[in-house]
Amino acid sequence: MRMLLVGCVILLVPSFLACAGEINQTPPSPNASEESSSNALDEDSPSLNINNIVTTLSVERTWVRIGEPITVSLNATNIGNREIEFYWTDNEGVGFSIDAVDGHEVRYVGGLRPPQPPPLITIQPGCTTTLRVSDLTEEFLVSIPGQYTVCSRSNPQHRSVPMPSNEVTVTVESGELIKVDKVLSLVLPMLPDGWTILTRSRHESKSVIPVGRKEVGGCWVSLFGEGFWLSRGKSQRVIIWQTDIPAEPDQNYDYRNNHFFDGSSEFIGKSKYGYLYVLAVVGPTDLKYCWPDPIASLKSVLMQE
Repeated sequence: MRMLLVGCVILLVPSFLACAGEINQTPPSPNASEESSSNALDEDSPSLNINNIVTTLSVERTWVRIGEPITVSLNATNIGNREIEFYWTDNEGVGFSIDAVDGHEVRYVGGLRPPQPPPLITIQPGCTTTLRVSDLTEEFLVSIPGQYTVCSRSNPQHRSVPMPSNEVTVTVESGELIKVDKVLSLVLPMLPDGWTILTRSRHESKSVIPVGRKEVGGCWVSLFGEGFWLSRGKSQRVIIWQTDIPAEPDQNYDYRNNHFFDGSSEFIGKSKYGYLYVLAVVGPTDLKYCWPDPIASLKSVLMQE
């Protein structure tokens, strides 16, 4: 199943640097032979469009272990003889897609992102600019060894012409998931309908603060339930913290100052991955997307390890 990345951060190179530094000044030929590169472009390439822009996707490493970054870069080259300007964004359902060659589902775990205003991209003739650099393992749960294909479905808002990229292949060998992905691999299969990931800790996260407790090392996942909004802007939400050491109660914590949650996180036990805490705010049991007892459900799944 193909999953699309929505609302990711776009890393841009300013137009005045488009032909300087590490930017590639030699655009790929639209008639390049496939013998010169496994990702070569020719006249039939879907990356070549009437706007004289060629988008090229590259991967930092074609062989990684589970838990290691899969870093990809998306570049755009102006192969025409005039300056090109366009608004580029990967919001609204377009972005990277990743497929497992064996057909198993690759789950999106990047969370919900607010739409960002598209930046104006300017590319001089014969120059290349970087549209985006991303670690796909921060957006997708890659937990099974095998081969994966990645491409970009980005759509610049310039004459409404799509700019899909070439496709790259990455081989993933056995390894160990990072802590937050270990939690996700157990939680995702048991989520009720209407529930999804809202946010999650990133790879570089070193500490967390379970609501009502002191700061400790660990990771977290925030889950969002559709269909019901509580008072004061509160929504259905479940947050899971996994910590390296026990998170002691914070005696100075006052839940009355928390506009999103009443009460403190609940300790549900210690698994082989660490100490687990959960805070749940859910709607009435007759709600379409109700999660009747999330703490009990999570305890049964997370504590089995």
